[in-house]
Amino acid sequence: MIDENSGHGVFAVRIEVGDHGVEAVLTGEHFGPDEIGVARAVVGEESAKSVANGGSPVYLARDSVVKLAVSSMRRALRSGASDCTSGTCGEPCGYCEECRNAEKDAFTRVILGAIELPPGSLAEGLREAVSSVIGLPWSDAPWEGAMTDEEVAEVFDELGVEDKTERN
Repeated sequence: MIDENSGHGVFAVRIEVGDHGVEAVLTGEHFGPDEIGVARAVVGEESAKSVANGGSPVYLARDSVVKLAVSSMRRALRSGASDCTSGTCGEPCGYCEECRNAEKDAFTRVILGAIELPPGSLAEGLREAVSSVIGLPWSDAPWEGAMTDEEVAEVFDELGVEDKTERN
């Protein structure tokens, strides 16, 4: 559960199923540490609309979790997550579909292990099911502070997500 006094902001995340499989996708919304209550309300409303239209609910992931997920995505090709050998000296090229899928998988594994699930008995069962599949029940860096607006913008830019956050 995301603590309102943790000093962390949160990103809104959808879990989508595509041609490649399950993928965590940022919605483009980010809420600062002082907006956790607002984030829960907005995400609850967006989830209801999305589910009514046959889509994924919207979940929340801490800033620190998204930082770890982006870092994992960046390291995916260096750690051998892709079988691509089209790059220099037989290394992964970083551009083909296989390389992009390996990066998405790395990002998704971290996010799935640490999204905030709605309270209730279903949440615990879902957490156990997810952790048994991906082997990562929780991933976080609670010592990290909230992301700055610039860091949030960099994450959205790197992931190719339109920033929908209203900033003052």
